[in-house]
Amino acid sequence: MLRALRGEDVDALSRELRIEAHRIARWREELLATGSAALKARAEARAPDRAALRDARAKVGQLTMQVEIILQELFQERGLPLPSPRSRRSA
Repeated sequence: MLRALRGEDVDALSRELRIEAHRIARWREELLATGSAALKARAEARAPDRAALRDARAKVGQLTMQVEIILQELFQERGLPLPSPRSRRSA
């Protein structure tokens, strides 16, 4: 069947394997349909992973902002100059 999936001539395979050409063609179509459905199901199964990743990224962004605010408050309380945004990114 892999040979049929790879595009080999169904009639030639039929003669070589002594299997009716319509059977080989039907098997090939069934395999393609089943494979397509399996790939679609696999992609749908990964969707929750994508949602979890999106939520995690949002949480990281939120926590980063909270840390920035806390740092600014600490620097102001102690009368220290705030570091420039460029120096904070490279740290």
